[in-house]
Amino acid sequence: MAALHRFRLALAALLTMVAVGIIGYVWIEGWSVFDALYMTISSLSTTGILHQPLSPGGRTLTMFLIVAGLTSGAVLGATVVELAITALLGDTLRKRRMQRELSDLRNHYILCGWGRMGQEIGEQFRRKGLPCVVVELNEEKCRRLGNDGYLYVQGDASDDTVLIAAGVKHAAGLISVAPTDAHNIFITLSARALNKQLYIVARSIYDQDVHKLELAGANRVVSPYVIGARRIASAIFHPSVSDFLDANAGTDEVGWEIEEIQVSPNAPFVGKTFRESAIRERTGCTVLALREAASQRLTGNPPPETVVGPGDLLVVVGTPEQLRRLRSLRKEDGR
Repeated sequence: MAALHRFRLALAALLTMVAVGIIGYVWIEGWSVFDALYMTISSLSTTGILHQPLSPGGRTLTMFLIVAGLTSGAVLGATVVELAITALLGDTLRKRRMQRELSDLRNHYILCGWGRMGQEIGEQFRRKGLPCVVVELNEEKCRRLGNDGYLYVQGDASDDTVLIAAGVKHAAGLISVAPTDAHNIFITLSARALNKQLYIVARSIYDQDVHKLELAGANRVVSPYVIGARRIASAIFHPSVSDFLDANAGTDEVGWEIEEIQVSPNAPFVGKTFRESAIRERTGCTVLALREAASQRLTGNPPPETVVGPGDLLVVVGTPEQLRRLRSLRKEDGR
């Protein structure tokens, strides 16, 4: 904060003047430290109370301290007023700025719930640079969200007005990780009613609620307990596979990522087999799976003779640079 920085500088300058005054009066006039402190404070505060007659050097020092006291006092007073105004109006100004940013968002993602899972999901969005709005009811959590630079809307995510404030009508996706399945069901129902095209992922704690969330409109339901149990078992049965998955969990240290990329109609490999497209040779990426646009069938480790069609989704693994080359390649005009 600029005002706080100026306040610290002005305070440091004032304390420096006090030290200079004490040392100067002790050296020039031969006074005690207490008498020098008294005269220094009198000069800096411009009260004009003399301790005793001054020598020419002492008068020069006094004039310097009076000018320095006026200057530093004015700067210090102004910064104190600015800090007070910022403290009183800071939240209001920040909320207004956030409302403007929210109104301009398009194709963003809404994260409902800021518990431990929500915080990890939010960090993943931040690492990938994707626009994300957090909806959270708890006031203290919202305050921390603002301090950490997240866009947020305070309120119940199952409330239509709260979702609208978060831009649900223009969002690309919504993730619901509220504390209970019932709350996630209500959030999903509300979000689906407001945006029929929204891609919704919801958390389910109990198996019997998975079907309810799907009926409510969730495109994907995730059960952390089931996934966690499978990962624990994998760590025992297939430790290398578990290490592979852990390395791709979104840490900054990893040198590669798994990503899904949609094939554009003008991509140079549309209508060609994987063998003919030479995707790996041209980009370095490895295709793990293919989801056909027409049938939505997902084929793992697609055979070399599989034909790539427009709109198909490729699940690929590669370094960020290799993935960038593939994303660039899929947009070429096929010359």
